[in-house]
Amino acid sequence: MAFGMGIDRSNIRYVIHAGAPRSVEHYQQESGRAGRDGLEAECVLLYSGADFARWRQMLEQSGELSDTARRLLRDMERYAGGTRCRHRVLVEYFGQRYERDACEACDWCLKELERIDDPNTLCQKVLSTVARIGQSWGVGHVIDVLRGRSTDQVTAKRHQDLSTFGLLSEVPVAELRGYLDQLTEQEFLRRTDGPYPVLQLTDAGVAALKGHSDVELYRQPRPAPGQTRRRTATDPATWQGVDRELFEVLRQCRLEVARARGVPPYVVFNDNTLRDLARRRPTTPGELLACYGIGTRRAEDLGPIILEAIRAFAGEEDPGESDGANPPLLP
Repeated sequence: MAFGMGIDRSNIRYVIHAGAPRSVEHYQQESGRAGRDGLEAECVLLYSGADFARWRQMLEQSGELSDTARRLLRDMERYAGGTRCRHRVLVEYFGQRYERDACEACDWCLKELERIDDPNTLCQKVLSTVARIGQSWGVGHVIDVLRGRSTDQVTAKRHQDLSTFGLLSEVPVAELRGYLDQLTEQEFLRRTDGPYPVLQLTDAGVAALKGHSDVELYRQPRPAPGQTRRRTATDPATWQGVDRELFEVLRQCRLEVARARGVPPYVVFNDNTLRDLARRRPTTPGELLACYGIGTRRAEDLGPIILEAIRAFAGEEDPGESDGANPPLLP
């Protein structure tokens, strides 16, 4: 759900898209409603290739499917399936330069995706399947063939007899769909318009099928067999042992530093670091270095400010004051 025009809320912490918008401009405007108070917020985009096919069908039915509308949909599809820093892509899309190496906030920069081994072979298996079924079937059917599912449509066309049938039976459906989205975003595949879009090879896809191109494909890391991820007290993402009042004090301190430096708050510290600070309550530079996300440079730069905020919260005197030292000032 998105607020309409005229609603001014600066403290929205989450924006969740349950489907892809029709353009990057729409996505930027809608996701930009989060965190307008300068504090950390989270934006989540849930999408599939079917979203873009549905948009094309709706726009065609309304007479709005112009060349510009097609281009905007392709731009959004490339953004959703892209494997680069999300902030960089958005900034450069609107004609500006992104000066930082990484935003350290999106799924790409947080290493939530991993490069698969031998992506060229997997790509060839997918492209070969699309070619062998005549480039006349959609994503779902391609996935059924690759995973070895003998559906009514598969058996009716005898696609279970293809050499590629079941080649990727061990790959989960969501992961395989992600590969198809990435190959479409990288223009090795194209998805046709209309109510029943099908997958077809592009010229680049034909070259990749013949082994003349290199491909990169990514997935979410798989847990080891029988292993589930459990958060422990030392996990910076957990609230266990965190002093909530101190966390809010540190968050306000972060906001003041960010405003003074003209940067977003997450560039100063992310919430995981603030939680660990509020859990450990360091009082010395050595203890500060043991906290999550704080290295030597950051400790030298922001350590005095953080330690002073923690001492003030605890009602302790700065040991430097007895020697006549000046308290640290915000930059």
